[in-house]
Formats: sequence, structure tokens, C-alpha cells
Amino acid sequence: MIFGYARVSSSEQNLDRQINELDAYGCEDIVVEKESGVMARPEFEKLLQQIRKKDVVVCHDLTRFGRSQIHILQVIQELREKKAGLVTLKERIDTREDNPYSDLIVSIFSATAEFERKMIKERQREGIEIAKKNGTYKGGKKRYHAGAKGKDKVIYDEVVRLLYQKESVMNIHRKTDLSRNTIYSIKNELKEKCV
Repeated sequence: MIFGYARVSSSEQNLDRQINELDAYGCEDIVVEKESGVMARPEFEKLLQQIRKKDVVVCHDLTRFGRSQIHILQVIQELREKKAGLVTLKERIDTREDNPYSDLIVSIFSATAEFERKMIKERQREGIEIAKKNGTYKGGKKRYHAGAKGKDKVIYDEVVRLLYQKESVMNIHRKTDLSRNTIYSIKNELKEKCV
């Protein structure tokens, strides 16, 4: 089966262009979602669960799939494990074919994600060292907590909701892109409140 996936980040945005592209490609079932890439996307998660061997997921571009390059790579790996295909119309990736171009794009994406992750850690380490030398280092502030504001509060509430639904830490990590340590920290805080 050929599934289409169309997503925009807010309810004000229009999905018509993506839906028309997916229709023209020949998608038999089109899943639509108006959710930020940062939030859990229930329709996308349902789609991934129903994918079977030889199915294909088609989307406008790779950014429709995830919140970050790392998350996108996880989705690609999950589809490969299911022996399902991925087609992106913008980048012209088609993982069903023995296509060196698609393999190159995915490899570049993978290397870029790894590089990005290492650079973030390196900059963070350098910043901490400078702050320690200057005597201004106080440790990291918690971003995700009950008193958080804005996007951080929305993400915190989503983690709490998923924890109460008995979701595994790994699944919450995949859905929210938060580190497992952060999720465990929130989980432990909730346990302490219940005691």
C-alpha cells in the first residue's frame, strides 16, 4: 500500500499543496496532521504502527517526518527494519530502489546529524569550562518542570501525560526528542510527589 503523509505545524497552515502532490503520486491513503514537529504526532505514530512489509510512505520532504535529523533517521531506520519504503518528493529519495543518490542523501543526513550532535556537546563543554574559570558556573537550569512556561511547559505536560499512560521512556524519547535522562528525572519527580 502507498501511504501519503502530509503535515503542517499549525492549524492556520494549509495542507492542500501537499495533499495534491501525494494524490498525483498515487497515494492510496493520505494521513494528514496539523501538529508541530516538536509535539507528539498521534496520526504519524498510528501510521508507523500500521506499516507492513513492501508498504511505502510518501511525503513532500524529509522535514515532515521529524523534529530533528536524529529523529528523522530513527524513522528511516524503523521503516527499513519493516522492509517498507520511503519516498520524498522534494529530495527525490526512494529507499525501495538500489539508488546510490538516495543512499548518499541518507548518509549525508546521518553524518550531519552526528556532527551536529558532537558540535553541540563540544560547545556546551567549552562554555561550562569558561564559566567555571570565571566562577559563574551554577550548573544547568531545568527547562522542563511543572512551573515551566511556553513550549517547555507544553513538552513537560506531554511527558507527564505519556508517563501516566504507562508509555516507556524510550517511546517518550522518540515522541518528544527529549533525552532519556530528562524523562527519567521527570518520572522520579512524579514518584516523589506521590510518596
